[in-house]
Amino acid sequence: MGKKSKGKTKKNVADMEEDEDETSDLQSLGFGSAGDDSTDLEGPVEQFAELVDEHLSSKKSADRLAAMKQIKHLLISRPDLASLLSTFGLTLVMNTSRCVRNGKPAEAVLGLQLCGVAALYYAQDTVECVRDIAVLAIYMVKNSNSTVEEVCEAIKTMLMCQIADPFIDLDGDTIPGIFKELWGSKKKPEIVSEALSAWALCYVAPGTSRKPLYENAQKILNMVKATDSYDVCCAGLEVLGLVYEQSYDESGKPPPGLGRMEIDEFLQDCISDLDKTVSKTRRKDKKELARRVQSSVNESEAPSERMVFKGKTLDFEGWKKVLQLGALRTQLTTGLPMYVAVNTPTRKYLDMTHIVIEGKAMTRVEKKAMAKDSNDRSKERTMKDHKKSSDALKARYDTEDYEY
Repeated sequence: MGKKSKGKTKKNVADMEEDEDETSDLQSLGFGSAGDDSTDLEGPVEQFAELVDEHLSSKKSADRLAAMKQIKHLLISRPDLASLLSTFGLTLVMNTSRCVRNGKPAEAVLGLQLCGVAALYYAQDTVECVRDIAVLAIYMVKNSNSTVEEVCEAIKTMLMCQIADPFIDLDGDTIPGIFKELWGSKKKPEIVSEALSAWALCYVAPGTSRKPLYENAQKILNMVKATDSYDVCCAGLEVLGLVYEQSYDESGKPPPGLGRMEIDEFLQDCISDLDKTVSKTRRKDKKELARRVQSSVNESEAPSERMVFKGKTLDFEGWKKVLQLGALRTQLTTGLPMYVAVNTPTRKYLDMTHIVIEGKAMTRVEKKAMAKDSNDRSKERTMKDHKKSSDALKARYDTEDYEY
């Protein structure tokens, strides 16, 4: 999926600018960036309290947006301060909820993103926060006045609540049940695809039964075959890859009730798709995804991802791990490595509580430096190989003059 295009370049530049804004926000609060060994945090905590108590309650929309942005950046970048900031959890959720319910769409979307991060951040110390956030997200999903973007963000926030507290009590409702209602209804394709992916990820947490995945596999296949939506099709393909992987891991057999011939034909249709109504890039991505699922069906290959820390490298292999990381990265962005290292709900969900990560995640500058060193070493090896070949060729043909 590593394509080089103008759009990708612009996105990377935007990400770099956002990272710079984040660092500026944290430094202005006095917390510094992740990994700082600052001990005098009394002043920054007071500033954080002011953000939560006053700026989030401001009558000006611009002030509320700026406060939510700063708070979100802090929670993403400093999960190590969760215990220190735990006393602000309930107030933060209450004031953010007011912004989500009564503010403009931009406030609602940013507020839901902030709540998704807060669910993981405060789950260790303030369990009530997670339930309050889940109730808010469910309200936004069921509210007929919510925009498509708001509903999609609410779904992501609900998934974070499920990860933070798998046994959350919602007075009879269950988060996976609400997700299934959404992907089984005639909603917008963006909502259906988001709900389908989130529903599947609820059943891959440690100690969770995989049975619902197998029972609904045929229904998902039928839904994906019948859809005209690129988003729904790709989400369904990822879920089918996950279902096959989990079934092979548990029993060594394909999922029960799912016809092998039927899914093979469907995957082949996706690979040979010539639909001109979809962009060439999207068609290519869909074909690559279908090939990866086909590999999982044939028990050959699975997707993988690598995360680099100082002194440690973690490899996440398989649909389960890659999709889990993808969902977490959507909410945590650049803070994902820090959460993998120190955040208990995140580590439990990824089933890696037994893995000790002493080194901190590498910064963007450090990653660039490491990549440069690697490239330099690679170039040096290539030059040496070329020189050896050249010397060998010269020695082979450098003979005495022939007499004719």
